[in-house]
Amino acid sequence: MEQGSTAETQIDSEFFGLVAMRPERRKNLDPTIHEAMSGEDRKHWEEAMRKELDGLEVMGTWEIADLPKGANTVNTRWVLKIKTDANLMPTKFKARLMARGFTQREGIDYTEVFAPVAPIQSIRGVITVAAVRDWEIDSIDVKQAYLNSTIHHDVYLKPPVGIKIPPGKALKVVKGLYGLKQSGREWNIELDSHLRTIGFHCMPSAPCLYSRGTGDKITIITAYVDDMLITSPSRDEVDRTKREIMDKWEMQDNGRIEEFLGIKITRDRRQRRISLGLTAYIKEMVNKWLGGANEKSWVPMLSVANVAGGERCEPQRAKKYQELVGQLLWVSNTARPDIAFAVGVLSRYMSIPIDSAWKAAIHMVKYLNQTNKYQLHLGGETNEHSDTPVTTYTNANWASDPTNGRRSTSGSITYVYGCPVSWKSHIQKCVALSAVEAEFVAASEAVRETLFFSYLLWDLEITDVRPVLYTDSQGCIQGLNTSRLARMIGLEIPPKGGVEDASASQARCTCHGRDTEVQEAYLSEKHNEVHDCCHGDSLVAPSIIATQEYE
Repeated sequence: MEQGSTAETQIDSEFFGLVAMRPERRKNLDPTIHEAMSGEDRKHWEEAMRKELDGLEVMGTWEIADLPKGANTVNTRWVLKIKTDANLMPTKFKARLMARGFTQREGIDYTEVFAPVAPIQSIRGVITVAAVRDWEIDSIDVKQAYLNSTIHHDVYLKPPVGIKIPPGKALKVVKGLYGLKQSGREWNIELDSHLRTIGFHCMPSAPCLYSRGTGDKITIITAYVDDMLITSPSRDEVDRTKREIMDKWEMQDNGRIEEFLGIKITRDRRQRRISLGLTAYIKEMVNKWLGGANEKSWVPMLSVANVAGGERCEPQRAKKYQELVGQLLWVSNTARPDIAFAVGVLSRYMSIPIDSAWKAAIHMVKYLNQTNKYQLHLGGETNEHSDTPVTTYTNANWASDPTNGRRSTSGSITYVYGCPVSWKSHIQKCVALSAVEAEFVAASEAVRETLFFSYLLWDLEITDVRPVLYTDSQGCIQGLNTSRLARMIGLEIPPKGGVEDASASQARCTCHGRDTEVQEAYLSEKHNEVHDCCHGDSLVAPSIIATQEYE
């Protein structure tokens, strides 16, 4: 076959027989190739793999070419996944051929790799506005999205397992094969180009948020790789946008939003409310980490003191710990602010996991098992006419962590129309010399998040924002006076700059004092009070993220 011709590859049927001879280890939702080929679902996996290879051929992903002398060849692997419904019943056997991107050489096989996605908090912000204003909101995903982009470097693949090509040849990648370091970036460039072609522009407030039109015809696209939300006051505009995307790429139209990024989404249009839940994902975690045991707890973490210290985990458990905390981070960042502080504590041990942290992580799974039906409510018909559409509450716990140089812990939660859309609890980057400085650093960090949502609402044509920041520290409020700031010699310039930027902004951020004693349950060490903030299966976020000790 001539160099540059389309690859007419053949699936190696002997491969399936060889791997089937290996002993079966266990059945799970993401088996290895050998587990799949030796299990009872072998025929399903064979069909899925053949379908994937056929799809790659149709998309023109590669072409057979001579391998230049000294050229690097990239390996591939099969990634298998059983997709399930909300009841964890199998719905699809998915096989994807992935390039081993770590075998690429920087500067030769790729250069730039960064690809933005819509921040999860901006997604919640858009959903909140859509719920409050009763806008239409649909979800779509582009099929084999990366393969719609073009690779601009010479990348050569070793023949994947299951494919035969003539001797002395290699597969030259033409399209953005999954796993290549630059594929995500190339797809983002392709997506951005097409959306601009059909009249959308990227919002200044956040990446991967696009808008078109004004008034009743304004249309918003929120893109997270190949998954997109399309929202507009007009059903015709939503349908028009989907047609324009479908004319370019093959996509799956999921209709009115019910699920996005694995988050179960329930809409009550009469109440103008959208609820986010992770029940199925949490059940899967419970099955994996508790071995099916129905252990439960009302407390996310017993005490931070019980986590610190202890022996280092053995290597195998250390890897499991990192995987578990990664899953907990996803749960916390998407729809569960009640575990954010505790997950932040566990994240401090990611590089050197210890046994006590492992036990605390397992305990948190028990808490999620107890509260797996909790939902985060966004919107509500009573919230549209709020005088302060953007409100942030902030707090700090001075010198709270002796294991991190006595750095303080910041906490904040931001509301849009009275609904929690962003929450943070983390160790401060600098060492505060006083409680007031710790509160000021926390407040200045929270100002940036407050302004982010103010600008987001401006992009959504909501101009009367007047954001408000609340703190319970009178010293912090008084310290906003420039003359007082000069005496805070321990402050770094960036936090101060955040407040100065806020005062000069069109969306001026006003700081007020407020008693937060009643609201110090979430993202704090007062975890024995978390369930008191919940009503039935509803997760009602309070007005502050605190970080105080409890007995």
